[in-house]
Amino acid sequence: MEAESHSDNDEYTSEEEEEHVAEPKSSTEDLLTQEISSMPLSKVRALKAKLGVKLFNKMYLNETAPKSENVEDSDDDAAPEEFKRDGKNRPREISTKKALKHNSIISTKRQKRYDPRFECGDFDEVRFSRDYGFINQMKRDEVSKMKKMLKKGEIGEAETSDVKEVIKVMENQIRTAEDKSDEIETRAELRKTNIDRLRSGKKPIFLNKNQLKTKVIEKRFDRLKKTGKAKTYVMKKKTKAFKKGVDVE
Repeated sequence: MEAESHSDNDEYTSEEEEEHVAEPKSSTEDLLTQEISSMPLSKVRALKAKLGVKLFNKMYLNETAPKSENVEDSDDDAAPEEFKRDGKNRPREISTKKALKHNSIISTKRQKRYDPRFECGDFDEVRFSRDYGFINQMKRDEVSKMKKMLKKGEIGEAETSDVKEVIKVMENQIRTAEDKSDEIETRAELRKTNIDRLRSGKKPIFLNKNQLKTKVIEKRFDRLKKTGKAKTYVMKKKTKAFKKGVDVE
């Protein structure tokens, strides 16, 4: 009986000791939890960022990392699996679990091509009209040649209408090119005049659309006067204005 009582007392004392040992741990945890609950949220976040999530949870919340994280850590520590090629001409096998980097497979550098027909700098109308002005002269010669052939009757009746249509189209092209040339020359002369005025200390002259149009018409009239076509030009303008119902002096 005495032995049994002694054993009971020993068990009771051991349980009490365990409770006494566990009490300070639970009390410290309670104190830490109370301390965190009384702290503002900004300080808690700062403390969590300073200590780290795992250490913060372990110290203040008495939590351990889940098994999945431990498994991931163990996987990261393990050596990566090597994939080999079956042959030297075959592509290397890559794990599908790893994300591919951008342009990691196709890393070809595009070759910039240069075409002198289209990449010749800014278009210069003055230079173009000066360098390719011979085309209009070739068209004039072709028109005069076809007119002579029609006059002499060297072209058959079946082809006469087609030749006349070609002459009409080419004359319109020549007229359009000449009008464009007059405008380009007028702009070039105005630019040259402004440069001379600036060099002499004067202010440049800026024309609006109507003033520039008047200058171009004057230039065109002077050109037609030299070729003897000014009267025809004026008559056509008057006829066109009369059809529109506009009075022309």
